Amino acid sequence: MEGKRNMLPSIVLLLLSIGIFILIYAILALSLNIQQGYSGLPNFGLIGFYGIGAYSTAVIITQGINPIVGIILGMIFATVFGIAITLPAIRIREIYFAIITIAAAEIIRIIIRNEKAIGGKFPQLGIFNIPLLFDLSYEMHKIVSFLLLVLAVLCIYFILQFIIYSMPFGRILKAIREDEDAVKALGKDPVRYKLIAFSIGAMIAAFGGSMWVLTQRAITPESIMPYWTFMIWIMVLLGGLGNNRGVIVGAIVITGIQQIVQELKFYIPTEIFDHNQIISLTWTTIGILIVVVLIFLPQGVFRERKVLGKDIEKTIKNVNRGIKGWIRLLLRS
Repeated sequence: MEGKRNMLPSIVLLLLSIGIFILIYAILALSLNIQQGYSGLPNFGLIGFYGIGAYSTAVIITQGINPIVGIILGMIFATVFGIAITLPAIRIREIYFAIITIAAAEIIRIIIRNEKAIGGKFPQLGIFNIPLLFDLSYEMHKIVSFLLLVLAVLCIYFILQFIIYSMPFGRILKAIREDEDAVKALGKDPVRYKLIAFSIGAMIAAFGGSMWVLTQRAITPESIMPYWTFMIWIMVLLGGLGNNRGVIVGAIVITGIQQIVQELKFYIPTEIFDHNQIISLTWTTIGILIVVVLIFLPQGVFRERKVLGKDIEKTIKNVNRGIKGWIRLLLRS
């Protein structure tokens, strides 16, 4: 009986920690959704902007400066870098734009890996001894506080992104994604709208990186390897491009599978599965899932929801009704 009592807090801590990672990945999935789902901009370098936020915050914290400064700087740097790579590349075809974003993420990783001013004394190894603001291992009240903080940010951004999608700006983004020439014929500048959408996504991805590093004692260049971008893509494709609720569900499913399978290494004897095999099992499980979804549900589990005039009126009414209206808006989007 005593053993069960001691086990319960550990299970609760584990579930809360998994919940935090799910929320952070949901933020990243939403940032990709406004780029690819809304605007048709295939950003395969999302993890690079995540890395800008994570490293900016880590450097600031290790210098003894308020982490809020690092979060803000990371978002600014990511936005500026996003504009810098988008401006010269935004007029080219999507496949070439995707290649440029992959290259941009690798440029960020290589700079971090070799620049001591950013990556620490040994940049190849990463930044260590980061002051831990939120320990996800022991302190229950800090874990709950951080989870509520990230949840609040996610809810606010979720609602704001839905409002953006319901506004003329969001409808123009969708029109650009479907037929850019038609948008030009109507006198709109697709480049400006794409630039804004990509910048918003880059800024939010950096914020997600900042949130993640607040729970870590160290960060390494391996934390921003390209395959992490593809995991975010899997979340978005699973949930449904252009559907905010869907990509959050995708983040819950994929992150849940990843974290649960990762935890199995503590309970499965190494004679059956070693650590590397468990990691391979994680990616195999996710790979099989996404193949099945793409075959039977090519638009994702949740299809993109069409926004009509009456939906815009309901959005305005819900916003004007206060907190209950916001909650209703969050649930129906």
